[in-house]
Amino acid sequence: MVAEPMSLILLSFLCCLVVADGILTHEILRRGGREMNPVLRKLFEKIGVVEGLVLSRSMLIMVFIASLNSMPVLGWVALNVLYAFVVAHNAKQLMGD
Repeated sequence: MVAEPMSLILLSFLCCLVVADGILTHEILRRGGREMNPVLRKLFEKIGVVEGLVLSRSMLIMVFIASLNSMPVLGWVALNVLYAFVVAHNAKQLMGD
């Protein structure tokens, strides 16, 4: 089955947002911030921040790619909006320093 073009565009944008979230999270943590997600916080303690960010973001992107043909366009829109808020929140945290 071939994916709908709009789904591919939204998936691509979502992957960019996931990477941006990882970069901003790293910078927040580097500046002394705290990871609010207890699962990720534990992962960072076990394998390191950079390694944990790469692993968690890579896994998330793989799940999104695997879901490409099964999620409707509206689902991709919703995920993009949600992740845009996450990235905006992280950016705001950095600018508040």
